[in-house]
Amino acid sequence: MTSSYTHPTRKSLVYVSLKGWQKEKDGTRQPETPTEQLKQKWQKEQEEMAKKIILKNTFEISSLSLVGGLDISFPKGNKIDACVGLSVCSFDTLEVVFEAYKMIKLTTPYVPGLLNFREVPSYIQLIEELKEAHPEFIPQVLMLDGNGILHHRGLGVACHLGVVSGIPCLGVAKTLLHVDGVTIEEVNKLFSKNPKKNSIVVDIVGKTRGVIGKAFKSDKHHKPLFISCGHNIDMETAIDLVIRCTKPKEKMPEPVFR
Repeated sequence: MTSSYTHPTRKSLVYVSLKGWQKEKDGTRQPETPTEQLKQKWQKEQEEMAKKIILKNTFEISSLSLVGGLDISFPKGNKIDACVGLSVCSFDTLEVVFEAYKMIKLTTPYVPGLLNFREVPSYIQLIEELKEAHPEFIPQVLMLDGNGILHHRGLGVACHLGVVSGIPCLGVAKTLLHVDGVTIEEVNKLFSKNPKKNSIVVDIVGKTRGVIGKAFKSDKHHKPLFISCGHNIDMETAIDLVIRCTKPKEKMPEPVFR
C-alpha cells in the first residue's frame, strides 16, 4: 500500500509506502547474526566495490536544485521493524519539498564496518519506488547518516549507495569511526586551536591514506560531525554542501536533520 499527501504544517509532498510490510509479532528479538564466512564475503565485496568509487564531482553546483537526506529509525523497543526516511530540500531555500517513508524489516544486525549490507538494500528499494511514483523529486545529491570513505575498507554506506544508485552521495556521521590511526583526541586538538570561531572545519588525516574526511562544527558549542565523500563527489564539495545546507545555530544539515 502506498499513499501521497501534503504535509499539514509545511508545503511538502509526503509519500508513504507499506508495500510488502507486516508488523513483526516479536519485534524485541534480535536479528540473526551473520556467520564469519558471510562477514568475510561482505568484506571482500566492499574491497572490490571500493575500486569503483569516483571522488570527483559529476554535477555542477550551479545547477543543483534538490538535495536529499536518508536515514533509518526504529520504533521504541523494536529491533526488527524500521522506517527508512528520505527528506528532499530545495538547495536554494532549504525548504523541505518532499518526504518519503517506507516501513521495512531489518533482518541483519548492526555489525561494525558492515552497515552497508544492513541499510543500503532498503535505501535502494525506496529510491526505486520514487523513480516510478515521483521522479521529479529524486535528489541530485544525497546525504546519509553514516560514513563514506571514512571507513575501514574505504567503503562506508554513502560509498556503497552511490556506486549502486549512481547518485552522488556523501556521509554525515555523528560519531567518529576510528580508522587508519585516526582518533577523536587528535580531532579535538585541532578544534582547540580555533576556540573562538563559531564555524570550524578541520581535516581528518589517516596515517596511510591522507585526508579521509572533514570534522565540522557549525557552532563551537556543538559536538562535531564527521563528513566524508561517498561517490561522484569530491571532499571540498562535500563539506561545502554540508555547510551551505546547515541553518544557523543548527548542528545537522537540513536534509538529514529532518
